[in-house]
Amino acid sequence: QIQISQMKKIFIALLSMFVIAQTGILAQTVDEIVQKHIEAIGGVENLKGLKSMIMKGTVEIQPGMSAPVTMQVINNKAIRMDINVMGTNITQAVNDKTGWAIVPFTGSSEPQPLSEEEVQELKKQTELSRGILSWKDKGIKIESEGTEQLEGKDCFKLKFTDKDGKSSYKYFDKGTYYMVKEIKYAEVEGQQMEIPVTYSDFRKTDSGLVFAYTMVNEMNGGPMKWESIEVNPKIDESVFKIPTK
Repeated sequence: QIQISQMKKIFIALLSMFVIAQTGILAQTVDEIVQKHIEAIGGVENLKGLKSMIMKGTVEIQPGMSAPVTMQVINNKAIRMDINVMGTNITQAVNDKTGWAIVPFTGSSEPQPLSEEEVQELKKQTELSRGILSWKDKGIKIESEGTEQLEGKDCFKLKFTDKDGKSSYKYFDKGTYYMVKEIKYAEVEGQQMEIPVTYSDFRKTDSGLVFAYTMVNEMNGGPMKWESIEVNPKIDESVFKIPTK
């Protein structure tokens, strides 16, 4: 049986790792690291031109059980994720005004409002470039944490701290400048939770941008694999609004 708390963890894990899972890092000064990373994932102009995305794939929600997942995002405005578990669709969405979720496993198929904290956290995920082009303007502090080896590869470790004091750690392959691991933190049911996510299978899309097509949330253990990533598709904004009868 799927537990409600488990589904919350899955949503948080997916939303923390879906978007451009590449954010700056590597070799000399922080500025040089960021610039090289931007070049590696497609360049400034391609990132500035990122307006919307639709991502489709599967996620392993427990051993032996995978579920189709679709993510739709309008840059800096709205996000929606749908997971189909055993024929039941679970939805979570945020637009520029509000956030809601439909989780039939709770016993109700009616949309329920998200908390203000959940809405604010999801709104951060709507910025598809993840602030990499304007990290200084946003008051983000980046510090070097040295180098570490991950699966036999030398990686640079950077600590990112936002203006609210929230920190995350990102590891970048020294040879490719791709981000191969990220550690973020989130509060779930009153408890601080560490979310380590690894990234692999990097591919360049027709847009010129590079994305990780395979992600593993080490907290839950199940892989997330994107089968298709559309850049700048037209999205009907009504899908982000709370359904009404």
